[in-house]
Amino acid sequence: MTICYEHIRPKHSTDADFLGYALADYMAHTGMSERSLLGWLGIDPARMPSLTVCRSPDPTTASFRADCRTVAERFGCNAERLATMLGELAWDDDVFDLVPPAVTAVEAGGG
Repeated sequence: MTICYEHIRPKHSTDADFLGYALADYMAHTGMSERSLLGWLGIDPARMPSLTVCRSPDPTTASFRADCRTVAERFGCNAERLATMLGELAWDDDVFDLVPPAVTAVEAGGG
């Protein structure tokens, strides 16, 4: 599947501190197109470039939900969906960090 990242600037799609990274990662994990992700987040495509260069709220902080609401208000997207997306990505990263590579290979029948 080809995923279009036309609104995500290259630097911000490879730097985990920016929302562009999370957006690109979420599209890769879910197979969503950029258009579908924009619709799901409820954001105007014209605002997407600005959103991608915004610092990503940190799901491990107490202010995470408030930070997501602040971003949503500034860029006109759905705060709950933004929080859901970032939370899912953090959860996936945490789960994969907890599983040693050797265990993963054995479970996959590779070792």
